[in-house]
Amino acid sequence: MSLQRRYAHILIAIAVFYAASVDAGDDAVELSIMKTRNVTPVHVKPRKYSTVTARIYPGAVLKVVASGSSRGCRAGWVERKGGGFICASHLKKTDADKPHPAPSDRSDILTGTATYEILRGGSRLYKRAGHIDRHVVYKRLIRGSFLRGVERVTRYGTDYLRTRARWWASAKNLIKLPSPIRRLGVDVVDGATPWGIIISAQTKIYEKPDGAVSGELARWTVLKGDKLSYDQGEWVALPIGGYIRNEDVALVRVPPSKEVLGIDEKWIAVDLKEQLLHTYEGKRLVRVIPCSTGIRGNTNRGWYHIQWKRRLQTLRLRGGRIRVEDVQHVMYYDQRNSIAIHSAYWNFDFGQRKSHGCVNLPMEDASLLYEWSLPHSRPEDSENYHTHHTPGTKVFVF
Repeated sequence: MSLQRRYAHILIAIAVFYAASVDAGDDAVELSIMKTRNVTPVHVKPRKYSTVTARIYPGAVLKVVASGSSRGCRAGWVERKGGGFICASHLKKTDADKPHPAPSDRSDILTGTATYEILRGGSRLYKRAGHIDRHVVYKRLIRGSFLRGVERVTRYGTDYLRTRARWWASAKNLIKLPSPIRRLGVDVVDGATPWGIIISAQTKIYEKPDGAVSGELARWTVLKGDKLSYDQGEWVALPIGGYIRNEDVALVRVPPSKEVLGIDEKWIAVDLKEQLLHTYEGKRLVRVIPCSTGIRGNTNRGWYHIQWKRRLQTLRLRGGRIRVEDVQHVMYYDQRNSIAIHSAYWNFDFGQRKSHGCVNLPMEDASLLYEWSLPHSRPEDSENYHTHHTPGTKVFVF
């Protein structure tokens, strides 16, 4: 059977499937994206050239109903539950019971892997094991790269790391990192706003500035209670008594914003001085998260909005010589400079500047922010875009 005839049979089958569903009175039909097709766009209207609000990768499952329009799509347009239109030629019937993202975008995709950092001396990256034998190097990676490895393998007396993406890296200058920090965010409940978070290990409490040590506070301790006070800017007085050094605590400050915001409008503030990310709904503080911004001060100040969201992405810098694999929940707000808020499984120093310019968050905190922020992401979406119809959450960097 020719390719054209086979494709025609697929379209006819889909059309019959839709007709049977409508006759049966179903209000929604579960379909999955055809694995043989490319990334599928979601349109604002059932028109080929209408605005694209999202893209869904192969293997995802979603709920749709027939729209009755076939303009620009011979198989007919379908409307997915939650909004947006998809050409039916991208879809096929599935036995799945609920929507979920593509296999490449699952939240648990990093399960069973470990983080490896490339040290001075670098590493050679190969696309296939056979390329090692033929010395076909895909890329020479330099210090600052991070890979997600599945296992270390010895070939002809040399150690290699097999990555989650099934690529191979020479293991001579690789070091395995501990399990990532998953969550540090503090929810503001009943107006009980924290005024600080300890960011230094074994923070000492002093009876008075430069006085005797009276105790310690563990890293990530959340400080609540009465309003704090300062002594010459270097010391912070604790409500319970005693002093800690200002450099050991990230203070929750009010953003100096003059922007006109809606009563319940969601927005994000990033405090470069204190290395904290705040989330707000109107004037109400919702959450505070220790973060890490550009180590060279290259996280620019100002008002932005989230322009593009991506569930999982491999980041590349310096012509691809720095490779950071499997970065989850990426939210670009300064797309011109490729600056985003995203998870950072390799970061163990939240509350300190450490990134190449992006805003790093613990893994679960990034996931929660991704689902909370706009444009809204459906469970099956791989990417979402800011448009006039789906505006992105505002981001204030100060």
